[in-house]
Amino acid sequence: RKDCLQLDSIFNLQKGDTTRLVAQIIDVCRGAKVNGAYLGVDRTGNGAGVHDILVRTFHASCKGINPSTSPTEKRIMEEDQKLPCDEYAWLISELWFALRKYVEYTFVKISANVPQDPLFHEMTGRRFLLTGQKTKVESKKEYKSRGNRSPDRADAFTILLHAVRLNLQGPPSATNTSSGPNVTPGTGEQRIGLTDRQEPML
Repeated sequence: RKDCLQLDSIFNLQKGDTTRLVAQIIDVCRGAKVNGAYLGVDRTGNGAGVHDILVRTFHASCKGINPSTSPTEKRIMEEDQKLPCDEYAWLISELWFALRKYVEYTFVKISANVPQDPLFHEMTGRRFLLTGQKTKVESKKEYKSRGNRSPDRADAFTILLHAVRLNLQGPPSATNTSSGPNVTPGTGEQRIGLTDRQEPML
């Protein structure tokens, strides 16, 4: 048995003030049976207010994720020699390389219902560089300067995965193909959500 994360759909929420947006998120989560501990919210710009209200009114363990903060100390793969905080510059770099590794070792699946374009283009088009001893994913401004549109779908996918990783007891193994992410006992199959994609400040 191998556990994995499957992306079933990507959709937009209607724009509005913070209170109205929070109400939409809660309605969607309840309708889709999303466990609030697995809800990832981009905590930049207006997203900070959205996350604060969700924590108070929906679920105290809703994950607020700010890509411009420091990387975590949670290994992406069991075999990694370095912690993300030692290997990557800014959390956004950890988010993108975690998605890369989970895709490479088939711990992530994408439903046939999800359009490949522009998601696949966004997932494969972002560059990175080595700055000192750390790897840095290019900023959204740099990415867009090369004629690309904002990679909102791929960014949202990275936040979805990060919300899952924050709930894991331990990382999956890249070499043991029969293993999967070590999910917290008693959680079982989870419905997972993410919302409010904003531009990270790098």
